[in-house]
Amino acid sequence: MREFIYGYEIEAVVQEQGNARLLLVQNGESLMALKTTTTNNDKDRAQFRVEIECLKQLDHPNIISVLDVFDDPLGFSMPYIVGDMLVDLIERESLSAQQILTITISLFKALEHTHGKGILHCDLKPNNVICTEERIPILLDFGLAQLQSKRAPLAVGSTQYMPPEVIDGKGWSTAGEIYALGLICRDMLEHCQQKDQLDRVQAVVDLCLQVETADRPASCSEVLKLLEASVQSSSECSDETVGSKNTSQKNNSSPNVGFSPEQKIIIVLLVLVLIGISLLLFL
Repeated sequence: MREFIYGYEIEAVVQEQGNARLLLVQNGESLMALKTTTTNNDKDRAQFRVEIECLKQLDHPNIISVLDVFDDPLGFSMPYIVGDMLVDLIERESLSAQQILTITISLFKALEHTHGKGILHCDLKPNNVICTEERIPILLDFGLAQLQSKRAPLAVGSTQYMPPEVIDGKGWSTAGEIYALGLICRDMLEHCQQKDQLDRVQAVVDLCLQVETADRPASCSEVLKLLEASVQSSSECSDETVGSKNTSQKNNSSPNVGFSPEQKIIIVLLVLVLIGISLLLFL
């Protein structure tokens, strides 16, 4: 039997977890994603509204967007994205060094935008990032998001991607999210078959993973500057290597037009012989 919600036909239930479910619905000739709450608990519904409020404030190419908001049941629609979850790409070791660099920079830019709006995601992990067919990352699921001005010091999120201070109960901060995103980048680097090309990126990630918050980059903007510097440095080293090889090849390919002393003597004798023969013929 066909099932509808908000006037849209439900094509599939993608996920049903906690107090919400994710649906795939038909929107004209295209597909659209819907997230709806399945609880009447006031606290859970309030957090669902925080998620909607946060997403409505965000406008970034690497963050999922809200298309429309609905009241009964409480929910919102999002674009349907065709691609692979980042966790699957990591496990398959299918990302190239260049793709990892692009994804790393894109996610830090997304987080920079989020922090600039006073929002903490609080659940950064590869399962909450989808990569399009062009390997453009999109940050998903702001279900645990908090406004920095109203945040409570709770250890919410996925333990595997929590910074030490959150595990200790001190709550999320921008420094904590830099650490969490650093863990995601570390996962990508550890499963990259070309990781020797990303040594300088690894050094930046290591800074993000410092235990003490004061030892980490102060902001995502600072991380991006470090990444930009590492890319530029790698490019210059590559250019120098290519230039050195080209110079060496030119030197090796230059023809040797000089003659050894022995060759010169032979040439002189041949000339004298030819002159002698010419004189005999003339006489």
